[in-house]
Amino acid sequence: MKILIIQTAFIGDLILTLPLIQTLKKNLANSSIDLLCIPYTQEIVKNNPYISNVIVFDKHKKKSIKDILYLANSLKKEKYDYAFLPHRSIRSGFIAMLSDIENRVGFKKSLFDFLYTESVEYQLNIHEIDRNLSLINFFKFKEISRIPELFPDESDKFFVNNFLDNNNITDKFICIAPGSKWFTKRWPIEYYIELIRLFNNENIKVILIGGKEDSDICNSITIEINNIINTSGIFSLLQTAELIKRSSLLISNDSAPIHIATSMNTPVIDIYGPTTPEIGFYPLSEKSISIEIKDLNCRPCKIHGGNKCPVRTFDCMKNILPEKVFRVAMEML
Repeated sequence: MKILIIQTAFIGDLILTLPLIQTLKKNLANSSIDLLCIPYTQEIVKNNPYISNVIVFDKHKKKSIKDILYLANSLKKEKYDYAFLPHRSIRSGFIAMLSDIENRVGFKKSLFDFLYTESVEYQLNIHEIDRNLSLINFFKFKEISRIPELFPDESDKFFVNNFLDNNNITDKFICIAPGSKWFTKRWPIEYYIELIRLFNNENIKVILIGGKEDSDICNSITIEINNIINTSGIFSLLQTAELIKRSSLLISNDSAPIHIATSMNTPVIDIYGPTTPEIGFYPLSEKSISIEIKDLNCRPCKIHGGNKCPVRTFDCMKNILPEKVFRVAMEML
């Protein structure tokens, strides 16, 4: 059986799709599973034994009908039996349909249900991993994999070992991920600065993590604090995963690093502002705590947050004080 998974959303979304892929492969051992993703996320599935081929499509550059038809024609030659589409995108649906894939399974969306041969109800108030797994419920598999697996290789481990040795880090340390694509998902920089000062007072080493897009945020923090290490834009995704695995705790906004920590089974403090755990993107680490202001009627304002607070107060983040996060972190440590 040949299967295509189409997931062209963000890093976190792809990580939360991995249990779907793992479950398919573990139950259909002789199947071939290919993944269609975007360039930005492909590194997260490097070394993944459950995936036969990774097909990269740059949807931000190749937007024309001609580009989509070219991709669909190349996919058509693979003669896939199934396409599963956890990403609720009309473009992904059209790609699957134009590729002549006989069985196309996606979530119900009234405007483009016709693109699928099987439409599955999008369930609210369950974890995104379980929503994605619902796409394959009809197989009635006995073995279900809920925890995403990432595979840093020996070179990634060697890189992290050297990094820790070169920075004389031999004791416990914590990782902090202050970035997010969405502004309202970012706990204020000044709060992160105060939190790190509190850790410094306890001689607890802090390492900032993030991609190149988070470098400005991380640099703004390092300018204010000398005793801190900034890895943003330096570490690859799998090197970051290996670093998180070695850490005693991850503190993060509601963003991709919490899902990396779930894969590495690292304890997490997840700071929620405009979003809520009930939307279904909370960490599944064995030891994780979500911090939020629960009595705000404006929450959640959007499933992914936004670039400005719709009620102009930003109370969902401003009312989560550094001392609160510090107390919870020390209890976990």
